[in-house]
Amino acid sequence: MKWFKHYSNARHDEFITWLRGEYGMEGVGRWWTILEVVAEQMDPKKGNFSASHPWTEWSSFLKQKRNKLTSFLKQIENKQKIKLIDHGMVLEIEIHKMIELRDNYSKDKQVGCNDNPF
Repeated sequence: MKWFKHYSNARHDEFITWLRGEYGMEGVGRWWTILEVVAEQMDPKKGNFSASHPWTEWSSFLKQKRNKLTSFLKQIENKQKIKLIDHGMVLEIEIHKMIELRDNYSKDKQVGCNDNPF
């Protein structure tokens, strides 16, 4: 995916407001970084809306030690924004909402997908 939609009013979203209140702008920055990392790896043609990296890389991307990162990610998972799949040394983060946020280039390249809900 080349880019994803970032709505100009995202700062008013209930989840983003919660995230900012709970973790400050660092939490919001971590959220957008997670979206970027998943967008880089996802492949809608294969039904893959996730990214897998060793825990050490996630910690590096998100500038947080594993214990605090685990707590942060679990809270986001509890808000039903992500699904965590722990493969031991590797963590996979799945975000199905990315299908709605993917770029037009990716939508046009995807075969057999109809995003029209009507």
